[in-house]
Amino acid sequence: MRSSLPLEIEPLALTKRGATLQGTLALEQMTRLHDLITKTAGDVDVKLSFDQGKFLPPCVSGRIQTTLMVECVRCGQAFEYKVDLQPNLRIVRNDEQAKNLEGQQEPLLLEEDTVNLVKLVEDEILLSLPMLIRHEDSECRKEIG
Repeated sequence: MRSSLPLEIEPLALTKRGATLQGTLALEQMTRLHDLITKTAGDVDVKLSFDQGKFLPPCVSGRIQTTLMVECVRCGQAFEYKVDLQPNLRIVRNDEQAKNLEGQQEPLLLEEDTVNLVKLVEDEILLSLPMLIRHEDSECRKEIG
């Protein structure tokens, strides 16, 4: 399996350095997505910046982009579903810290010093998907109404 990004990262060490990770991860590595997509070939473009922050918990932000081949739940036809995410994660060590986050900030709960980058990116994609993936009404081949 190919990846230009490391599979394991240390988010707190990366925030101390103000690091940015940029590259691709293979969709075939994201096994929890496999039941939702019709084709596992392809890549996910990832750019994540790690920032120490002065007053807030350390931050992981950036962009995650890919195109998933999915099946419309209405008509059964495969179509391309574009994913373009801008995660804004705050690194926390416990649920109490997570509860104190405000606004659009989401927690990245660290149970250990390392995090599996593939699972982190896959989580963000899974959380962004609608419960029922379908074409826009104007593009769907199933008669509506």
